[in-house]
Amino acid sequence: MSSYKTAEWEIENFGQAVAIASERTAEEGRLHLAVDRGVNVSPRFGVVAPPQVGDPVSFTFNGDTYPCGHVVSVTAGTARIVRTDTGCVFYRRKLTAGWLCGTWWLVHGHQNSRNPSF
Repeated sequence: MSSYKTAEWEIENFGQAVAIASERTAEEGRLHLAVDRGVNVSPRFGVVAPPQVGDPVSFTFNGDTYPCGHVVSVTAGTARIVRTDTGCVFYRRKLTAGWLCGTWWLVHGHQNSRNPSF
């Protein structure tokens, strides 16, 4: 079985995640990144496709989500920094699959919702 079809819970270490990310990048022509979510998270290792230029995005914190425009630039090869057309700059948090701008997390798609518990 190809490592491309490997499920996240079958990835045993970060090196294997890097190999799978490289294989997916080559096969799909879109950047994929290996992720390490930390020792107390299951599955710990995985592979994600970062945001691309033109993708609609929003930012979220504590159940509140607001539209944040579209992605205008992504750091080539590493996707370390994601910039939007509204001026927000998101930085990838360590080796996770999350990008932060202050306390706000980047999420895919235009979403506009509030935490109903307040």
